[in-house]
Amino acid sequence: MRFAPFVLLGAALVSQNLYADDCLKLVFDKYCLGGPAPTHNLDNTQFSLDEQGHISLVERRLEPGDWLSFVQWRSELGALYGRGEDHSTLPRFASSRSSRARAVEQGRGQAAMHWPQAGWRIELVWDHLDYLRLRYLVVPDAAPEPPRTNTDLSL
Repeated sequence: MRFAPFVLLGAALVSQNLYADDCLKLVFDKYCLGGPAPTHNLDNTQFSLDEQGHISLVERRLEPGDWLSFVQWRSELGALYGRGEDHSTLPRFASSRSSRARAVEQGRGQAAMHWPQAGWRIELVWDHLDYLRLRYLVVPDAAPEPPRTNTDLSL
C-alpha cells in the first residue's frame, strides 16, 4: 500500500507521454487536440475528428450568452494567450449592449475573437443569445515562403 502513490504517478506520466507526440493542446483536461478521440463524452463538449480519427475541433457552449460574458471570457483568454484578433461582424449601429444583442438575435452579426497559436487556435464566438462558443481548432501551419533569391547583381 505504501507504493500505490508512486504507481499512480507513474501511470499518469506514461499516459501523458503517450499523448505528448500527437497532442497540440490538452483541452478541458480531457481532449487532446490533434490526438486520438476519447472513448466517451461525459460533459457538454463536442468534438470533431479528421480523416485519421484525430480530434480536429473541440467546442464547448458557455452560458449565459451575452455581451458581458463575452467581454469577461475575452479578458480571461487574453490574459492567457495575449491580445487576440477581432473577427467580429457586428453592424456599426451595434454600440450598446442591447443593440449588440439585437444584432445577434436577428442574425445580423456576431462577436468573435481568435487567438492563433502554432498549429491551432482558440475562437470565442457570440452568435446566439443563449450561449457563447469556445472552440479549439487544429489549423494547418502556413506554407513556408519560398527562399528568396538575391537579384541584386551589384558587387
